[in-house]
This record gives sequence, structure tokens and C-alpha cells, in this order.
Amino acid sequence: MGNSINGGEFETVIQGHTVNLVNSRRHPTPSGLPARSLFVGRSELLAEITAASGTCLLAGLGGIGKTALAVEAAYRLREQFPGGTLFVDLHGYDNARLTPEQALDTLLPALTDLPAPPGLGAKQQLYRSLLATREPALIVADNAATPDQVTPLLPNDPRHRLLITSRHLLTDRTLTPRHFPVDVLPESVALLTELAGPSDRHPALAELCGHLPLALRIAGALLTERSPEELVDDLTNTQERLTELDYGPDLAVRATFDLSHRQLTDPEARLFALLGRNPGPDIGLPAAAALADLPERETTRLLRTLTRAHLVTTEHKRYQLHDLVRLYAAELPCEEGGLDRLIDHYRELRTTGAEHPNLLAVAEAALATGRHLDAAYLAHTVVQEGLLHRRLNPAAEQLFNAVSEALGIPTDTAAPTFIPYKEALAAARTPEEQRAANELGLEVLRMEYGRSQDYSDGYRRVVLFHIALVLGWLERFDESRATLEECLTLSLEFDDAFHQGQVLLLLERPEEALAAFERADATAEAAELRAHLYGP
Repeated sequence: MGNSINGGEFETVIQGHTVNLVNSRRHPTPSGLPARSLFVGRSELLAEITAASGTCLLAGLGGIGKTALAVEAAYRLREQFPGGTLFVDLHGYDNARLTPEQALDTLLPALTDLPAPPGLGAKQQLYRSLLATREPALIVADNAATPDQVTPLLPNDPRHRLLITSRHLLTDRTLTPRHFPVDVLPESVALLTELAGPSDRHPALAELCGHLPLALRIAGALLTERSPEELVDDLTNTQERLTELDYGPDLAVRATFDLSHRQLTDPEARLFALLGRNPGPDIGLPAAAALADLPERETTRLLRTLTRAHLVTTEHKRYQLHDLVRLYAAELPCEEGGLDRLIDHYRELRTTGAEHPNLLAVAEAALATGRHLDAAYLAHTVVQEGLLHRRLNPAAEQLFNAVSEALGIPTDTAAPTFIPYKEALAAARTPEEQRAANELGLEVLRMEYGRSQDYSDGYRRVVLFHIALVLGWLERFDESRATLEECLTLSLEFDDAFHQGQVLLLLERPEEALAAFERADATAEAAELRAHLYGP
């Protein structure tokens, strides 16, 4: 019987009978990373990523620099993965989105010369079998939109690592990555300096770009055509900022946000557009529910979905939009009525506390849309709480004066006098100075009460309440008590239970005050008073 050798070209072979061999020449070690780009900052996050093991997910807003971070981490990890580095762009957010089978078709040629078998299951089996015979390898799956895009790429050998980037938090029964949130770039000025050289306008530019790496890189490109001063002027116009932050199809902020927006369902897109109309710096759940005219439970579900998509951020139960995302959301088509619902919500709010910046922002929006009395009420709510705690709020004073001017109040009446009164109160350092400031305040408030007959009953009660407060500070206790009794009469007449509770507390009738707070659903005030009366 004749001998035969088949399967390729070989050097010395010991022949025993018929020998069948595959090609002994080793498949080259894959190195499929994109070119390394300029990278600045994020040293702590990079250290955490490179020290991690298993499957890792870099998640964040579009344009936040996830791909650049993943590529930089992969370059720094090359020596730890002698089996090579594989890279696939899954295009999860654009029209060229890869299916899992297409993703494997992209990766398999880097591992073998064998033709890929038909079918997802067969391709996945070959992929994992090839990885099982290799030294440790790193796989980078960029721009994944859903877990099903990356689950078939999971290696079944813990020596290998999968590094994923996505605009969403991704997890399912099989995919349980360690999440690394990617936020705005703290070293944004340093990046601008590397891109365009030093300038004292870079801090202002970085702020206008929202410290978003994509916007910063666009700004760096635009600085080859314009001076930093010109670019700052161009970006200061909020109506044109997203249009200016465009340097072609691959460097455009609006186009990048479009890719995220098109993933939203209709209810999610509706709430997102409404959030772009919120004038305040952030929003709580009750205000968001009022803005959307939805139950809080449903609003919570939608906000969580937007948060998982990194279009909204949340901290301490407050929700925010990145500055550029807010501008984008404000451009979207949106129903009428959201701002009116928000104004009504803040008018009914009993305990404002941390809401002062939102009250002032909404008051400014109310003034701009002609709801002058609502603007006056909201601005004065902040003013009166400043009076109550003896704190000066110049922004509230300025806005209140603007409302007064819009309402046609003469400039020689009380409104402009509020500012010198508050300044005097804030500057007072001695009992004599405090008394002089409060004497001025009493005069101002009485003038204001005299003209308050032309405004809402709620406004009259507020002014009268503060006259009683100032009289107490001046130790004119009989007059203060008589004024409080007048306040109580007005509160009872107009069924304002919350105001009744405030007045009854100062009249030293705490049990009645507690009942009033409970009728007003003022839960925080009622709980505090109940604990004071009856113990925790």
C-alpha cells in the first residue's frame, strides 16, 4: 500500500502510514484595534478598567468618549493579552447595525483561515472553540445597543476579556458585566490645549461644550478656523450652539444625539422633549409628573428608562439633563401646556427648600409668557422664605422687581425698596443695626400690604404674615400677635390650611397647628411638629 501525506507543505515528517495534517503554520496574532487617538485624562478610571477582569461595560451619553477610552485601555492591556486583541464596531445606534451573526463573521477571520459555517449557533461554537485554544485575548465590542448584540461574543474561558461600550446599561440573564459609568471630562481644558494650544478662553469654551469630549474635539477643529474669542461668542448663543458644534458627519453633536433619540418609544420621547422645556436646573419626580401630566408611577418608569439610556442623570432623587442634551431636547417638537402645568405645580408647592432655583427659573418663564401674577407669587415665595430665615436672595429680589415693573407698579413704591432693606438686614452686625434694618423692613412691608389689595388674597396673607414676623423681631409683641390674629382670620376665610398652621405655630397653639398641617397634606411639617409634641 502506498504512503500519502496531505494537508499542506511540511518540513521533516516521520511517516508511519497515511498522515492527515492541518497547516502547521500558526494563524497570526490578531491586532485589530483602531488607530490610537489623542487621549487626555481619566487616569483613575483607566486604572480601574485595566485592573478589572471578566466582562466590562463602559456606558455613557453619546459623545462622552467611550470608544476612545476603550481603545486606550486596550492598547495599555496588550501585553497582558498575548493571544491578541479583536475589535468589532456593532453600529448599534445607526442604520448599519450588526446582527450577532454578522459580528461573528467580522471576528472569525482574525482567528482562523477556516470558512465560517452557516448559522449563528455554529459560528458561536467555532468562535469559542478557537478562543479556548489560544492564549488570553481581549475582545472589544464597540457601540452595542442591546444585550443580544454582545451575548454571543462572550468567551467561555475566563482567561479572555470582553470590553463593551454602549449608550445603555446592558444586562440580561447571561450578560452581567461590571459597569463603568463614563461621565464628562474633568480635564477638558487640558484636551483643548492639546488640540489647539493654550488660551485663556479655554475654560469658557469647555463650559460651553459641557465638558463633552465630542464637543471639545469639534471645538478644537473649529479653532483652526476661528479665534477662541470668536468661537466663545458663537457658542454663547444657545439657539445656535448645536448648529455651531458641527464639523462634518463624524463630528456633530446634534447628529450624535439623534442616534440616541431614535431609540426611544413614543412615551419616552414625549417626556424627554417636555424635560427640555423645564426652565429649572433640575426636576423632582412630582414636578416631572406635573410637567408630563402623568401619574408619578408611570413618570418614574419613563425617567428610569431615560436614565438607563444616559439621556437623563439622577442624584438624590433629582433629575438633570446635560446642558447640550437640554438644548437638543428643547428643539424637539413638543405639545403645548407643559410649562403651564409646571407653573401650577410650583404655585401649589408648600415646602420649597431646595426648590428655590427652580421656583425662580419657572417664575422667569412665567414672566416671559405673560403670567405676571404667577411670576410675582413664585418670586415672592422665595423672598418671603428669605425674610423668615433672614437670608438675602438677590436673584429673587431682582426678579420680583422685574415682575413689579411688568405689572406697572410705580418705581417709587415698595418694590425697589426691598433690596436696600434686605441688604441692610444682611449687613447688620449689631443689635442696633438689626433693629434699624427691621424698622425699614416694617415700613416696606406695610407699603407693600397697602398695594396688595390689587393682587391675590394669597399674596396679601403672605405680606401680612411677614409684618407680624418683623414686629416680633422688633419685640413689639402685642402688635405682632394682633397682626397674626388678622392673618388667621384671612387664612380661615380663604381655607388656606397650610398658612393657618404657620400662624397657629407663632400664636403658640401647636395642637391646632398640627391639625392644620395634616389637613394641608404638609407631611414634613406635620411629622416634625408631631415629634416635638409627642416624641419620636
